[in-house]
Amino acid sequence: MERITAFANIFIVIFYALFSVGVYAQSSGIMQDWSRRHGFIDPRDTSQQIAGSWRGGDWGAADLSGEFRFFITKTKSNATNHLYVQWLSRGAEPEDEEVFYSISIDELNALSRYRFGLPECIEKKCGEIKVQAFDIFEEKQLEFTLVLEGLGQYHMKI
Repeated sequence: MERITAFANIFIVIFYALFSVGVYAQSSGIMQDWSRRHGFIDPRDTSQQIAGSWRGGDWGAADLSGEFRFFITKTKSNATNHLYVQWLSRGAEPEDEEVFYSISIDELNALSRYRFGLPECIEKKCGEIKVQAFDIFEEKQLEFTLVLEGLGQYHMKI
């Protein structure tokens, strides 16, 4: 009887350990996916209204390529805008296109103090874009340059 009890205890400990490792591995995978998705924001899925959009330029990474789409959304107060960039595939038909990556330009959107004009490409491939912004608090026109690097990657020049 003691042998059965000892065997049952060992079985329970091993089962609990395997279960814990499985749950941890699964939750870590979910967290990794979530951290990747944290940057993936489609402005069409937010409660904001689309104020304007523009697409063009070329991007390429490994065996993927396509064009950019820029969205400007209105905030609830309609006083300011938010700016988003999407990396799209280029399909034969509009329904064939896929959004590979979609991000909010947090450096500009976090403050909710700018109204944007539609971005303009600085050069043909659109690796750098010029963004005109009006600062509603300081009441002055500003210009930012976004350098679009790899898929979902950018940095700003002010």
